[in-house]
Amino acid sequence: MNIAIYIADLTKTNQHLMPWRTILEVLHEAQICGHKTLLLSGQNNTNNISVSTTYNNIETVRAPKPFSTANRAILAKLLTERQIDTLYFPIAFSRDYRPLQELEKQSSCHLVWYVPGGWFTPKQTLKAIKYLGLKPVLPYLLQAFMPKRYFIKKLTSIGERAIVTMSKYTGEQLQANGYKGDLIFAAPPGKSPIKKATEQGITFAEYSDLLTTTKYFLFFGPPNPIRGVPQIIKAFSNLSRLRKDVKLVCLFRGDANINPTLVQNLITAANLGDQIICLWSSVNGTDLDLFIKHCFAVLKPFLIVPSEIPLAVLETAGYSKPVIGTGPDGTGAFIDNFGLTVPHADSGALTNAMLHLLDDSDLYEQKCLKAKELYIHHPDWCAVSKIWLQAGEMKTA
Repeated sequence: MNIAIYIADLTKTNQHLMPWRTILEVLHEAQICGHKTLLLSGQNNTNNISVSTTYNNIETVRAPKPFSTANRAILAKLLTERQIDTLYFPIAFSRDYRPLQELEKQSSCHLVWYVPGGWFTPKQTLKAIKYLGLKPVLPYLLQAFMPKRYFIKKLTSIGERAIVTMSKYTGEQLQANGYKGDLIFAAPPGKSPIKKATEQGITFAEYSDLLTTTKYFLFFGPPNPIRGVPQIIKAFSNLSRLRKDVKLVCLFRGDANINPTLVQNLITAANLGDQIICLWSSVNGTDLDLFIKHCFAVLKPFLIVPSEIPLAVLETAGYSKPVIGTGPDGTGAFIDNFGLTVPHADSGALTNAMLHLLDDSDLYEQKCLKAKELYIHHPDWCAVSKIWLQAGEMKTA
């Protein structure tokens, strides 16, 4: 089978993040199984097909976003020339995809939907405005308030097609709102073999004497308020007054277009001294593995909770470490298996959850064991790719 997956705005800097990482891994495993693959990276400023490049040995073409008649014709020509049998196309709940039926007809390929993002509820998105402002929350609001039954009715009006979701929860919500259950294929991100981390990390080595003998909570990700970073700082500030023996380590990823000033000011105002260690640029994979391996628990208190499972949460389970995150749905339900969840934007509850793990050794050991068991039974990327391929073979339109 010749398959192509379309995803917007793939770059060298985001290829290891969700959802781009999933797409690359699925195509890589499909190649191993003997399929021909093509990745289409949608670009806003492209009105033609650009020169091919490769990501992880996957041929990638910069292509126009097919929401105009001219761009659909350009993309259809490429799909026809490459003899693509199946095209996987991403959907969000705030756009009309009926015009893509024209692309399908022009290229004679079979169209399969997938959901790269999550299922957001009006309650959590409205609450997030208080902490983030309207502009950052607006894309989530549009998806949260889109009448899902109306959206699904429009989507299926051009034919019933298989749809891949990146969590079981999103699939369940689609079915509850009228999408046929036998057309939904839930494929969470897969696990990679856990590397046997050595003590050779360049950055970790600077702190190894301290961090291998001290309990520390770990946050890793961009210094973005949507990740709950202000709540982490406030919660740990409360904890630090009770437990001087515990530290907080923040590996703030150096993402573009994120101004760290707000977070830096909050840390300065908290006056946590040597109880908090902050790194303000991305660390390499070996270092990240070591920081996770030696931590007490990982903090992921999203303000807007993704329903798809973040790779960071899955990788933490791979090191048999619990996660404290936010719930109740999607990622929260996944975390509850081997960690604790609290209401989003609730720094007091986050402090209590950290204390709970610190003071209840039986609970902590139970969560660590659950993390190990969950990771052992979680599908690898080969199994995830097979789910995608199975969806591509279902032709009901």
